[in-house]
Amino acid sequence: MVVSVRSLVFFLGIVHLTGGIGSPTFQLVPNGIKVSVPVQGYDRSTIHFNINKQLNGIEAGEHTHEFFGYDKSGDHWEYTFPLAAKQGDVINYWIWGEQNSQGEKLTGQTITLGPMVGMSTTSTVPTTITIPSTTISTTTPLASTTTATSTTTVPPTTSNAPTTTNLTTSTMAPFIPGSNITTISGNLNSTVSIRGKNTSYSTPSVISINTTIVPNSNSSNNNSSGHSPFGNSTHSSNHMSGNSSNNMSGNSSNHMSGNSSNHMSGNSSNHMSGNSSNHMSGNSSNGNVTGSSNITLGSTSNSGANNMTSNVQNGTGTANGLNVGSINKGSCCNKDYNCQQYPCLIFDDEFDILNHCVWEHEITAGGNRDSEFQYYTNNRTNSYVRNGILYIKPTLTSDHYGESFLTSGTLDLWGGFNDEECTSNAYSGCKRTGSVAHPINPIQSARLRSKRGFSFKYGKVEVEAKMPKGDWIWPAIKMLPKWSSYGRWPASGEIDIVEARGNMNYKDSNGVTKAVDSIQSSLHFGPSPQHDKTAKATVEKILTSSTFADNFHKFSIEWDDKHISFSVDGVEILKSEPSQGGFWEMGGLNSTGLTNPWHANVGGSTMAPFDQEFYLVLDVAVGGTTFFPDPWMNFPYPKPWRDASDFAVRDFWQARHLWHPTWSPQINNGENAALQINYIKVWKMK
Repeated sequence: MVVSVRSLVFFLGIVHLTGGIGSPTFQLVPNGIKVSVPVQGYDRSTIHFNINKQLNGIEAGEHTHEFFGYDKSGDHWEYTFPLAAKQGDVINYWIWGEQNSQGEKLTGQTITLGPMVGMSTTSTVPTTITIPSTTISTTTPLASTTTATSTTTVPPTTSNAPTTTNLTTSTMAPFIPGSNITTISGNLNSTVSIRGKNTSYSTPSVISINTTIVPNSNSSNNNSSGHSPFGNSTHSSNHMSGNSSNNMSGNSSNHMSGNSSNHMSGNSSNHMSGNSSNHMSGNSSNGNVTGSSNITLGSTSNSGANNMTSNVQNGTGTANGLNVGSINKGSCCNKDYNCQQYPCLIFDDEFDILNHCVWEHEITAGGNRDSEFQYYTNNRTNSYVRNGILYIKPTLTSDHYGESFLTSGTLDLWGGFNDEECTSNAYSGCKRTGSVAHPINPIQSARLRSKRGFSFKYGKVEVEAKMPKGDWIWPAIKMLPKWSSYGRWPASGEIDIVEARGNMNYKDSNGVTKAVDSIQSSLHFGPSPQHDKTAKATVEKILTSSTFADNFHKFSIEWDDKHISFSVDGVEILKSEPSQGGFWEMGGLNSTGLTNPWHANVGGSTMAPFDQEFYLVLDVAVGGTTFFPDPWMNFPYPKPWRDASDFAVRDFWQARHLWHPTWSPQINNGENAALQINYIKVWKMK
């Protein structure tokens, strides 16, 4: 049954639309748009919508979410889209529901968002700040290009009376979620964004600070302008010397954000410069701990004695002898690592959030060069973070669009806004129309890359991950060259940290297991795809009493200007160390008559093509025509397609009654079929 109701417009804070599939509600809330869908016996439901943009038929919306399992709240599914929206925005949407494997959709819906729900207006917050005796070193800009530095001791007041500051808070927003850090800047107007660890959004406010300053004090203001997600905002910070205070308390510091700020308090000191902010609190030996960092939304400020390592974004500094270099944790990487000693941690993602500044989603249906059966999208159904774990989970495309869509619909991934655009049109990857003989890619999955957020040359990578379980699932954690300095694949190289097959009972022609109890690590290199010499640098690791889907394992590489080695759970399984002839000689390519693309490499290293910056790729593919060879044997049923067939996708899809149950879609929200990553760490080793 298809129910179509067009142009239903309501100007209420909560908008109700009725149809056979249920009555969705849309609420404008401080952290975005909250959508609630009645369960009404449905097993799952998917909504697609555009904001202030037409949505035709059942085309993919710019914003989409599958309601399933953990979204349920009582008799409703609920999900808040972290979007910048306002009253009066027009939402065009359609919704799909599935009950007992039967689908139903409601198309052509239009609503207008009403006033925001759950926002307060203005409050006054009295704040008492006690300033102990402390020594503050200040640097005051002079009229010329020089600076003067003075040190002043600020004694406690004789009555020990606290300095009282009144803060009048006027609420603004909505705002983008994602920051664990509390930032306060300025003694006039500034922006405060606060996100508790267990909340899901930030609330920006304008703070008017009236400070009572003890006489005989000097203060200088450092004003700068920053940029917020909703336009320019003014940030001002206070740099003080003498018997005065602002935003200072006890033995801790509350950091300021803006383009430049200085803050020192109690027995702790902090210095920020450029577009940076840092937070350190506790007893740090009168300013012997210093640091600078770039902290963006999604960051967490730290407290504790001499602590700069946990959840610091792009920070540099040395605390109590611990070298932390410049740690990239959730913000785009700065290449000035400032390592003082080695190993030096330069990247650390423990997936408290899915940070889109580091991780970019690939959006394409091209199937890579292996004619895989999935298309990649940016959808929290397929890639999401929960309890510090990143899940990359394949699902059925028909779960979102219905089965008829595969053979009669059009998958248009061109998009039009920022990260919603198709990332590769190779192999007709941006738009496909299905037919009975050639269905649209029947699997929806995700592939994340750090190409624009983090790349590096030489170091150690460690990934703790659990492989997915399910026939024909192909997880991969790999590295690709940022610039492809030596030409197209594989001339510029590929480093496969780990790849696996999700099948439970799968053997090669010699009876050796190739199932999920086995993984492989490899290098790809050669002057052309036909001369990829990966066989010269490939290793497999087989478990005898368990599988790589049962528990988390550590997969790592160490890479420098002499070698690349691979390890599993701390045990080295492969070391590629080319001789003076480099990988050309190692691959036996001298007899091919082809030109050596690495002969005149810029760095002059025998490691070419592995002597350039690489970035990380996290991927779950399904099927394809290269990774599951026809002669290999699957049990209890044979491989349902042939690699050379023009109808491989069709044959795979028609056998879904055989392979889809092995994914256990009704257990653990289908997460047995997901690649699960606990953390990724990267060190500079020298």
